Amino acid sequence: AVVSTQSTGQARLVNYSKTKVDYSSKTEGAEFHVEKNTQPATSGGVGGTEVVIDVTFEPASLGESKGTLVVSSGAGGEYVFPLVGQCHHPKPQGPFTIRAGQSIPVQFKNVFPVPTTFLLSVDNPLFAVKQSELIRAKKTINIMVTY
Repeated sequence: AVVSTQSTGQARLVNYSKTKVDYSSKTEGAEFHVEKNTQPATSGGVGGTEVVIDVTFEPASLGESKGTLVVSSGAGGEYVFPLVGQCHHPKPQGPFTIRAGQSIPVQFKNVFPVPTTFLLSVDNPLFAVKQSELIRAKKTINIMVTY
């Protein structure tokens, strides 16, 4: 994934329990999470029933991140999946077309788990942006650029 984006992968297991079970899922590692904390599974029968858990990776720093997914049920047992995510540098946006005297929004996301103040600047005096912006944790805002 790239900083400020997320990607989703799947963990798969086979339920061999003879009864319907609910698997609970939890992740260890701040950059990984599951949408559904409970995943129902029908009875396994002879060949078992596949259970699929979607795991989302949303990095806040460059490089490799590791975590663990633990899926468990009293009747179905416990499954432990190692998680590894790789975060790359963000890609530049644009170009943007702005008419004289007008503004355009440029999306920007705070990838950090805490509210953060970002300093903003432009490299051409014909354009203008706010000097700074406080952005809540994991939120995306539009930064207005004026020409």
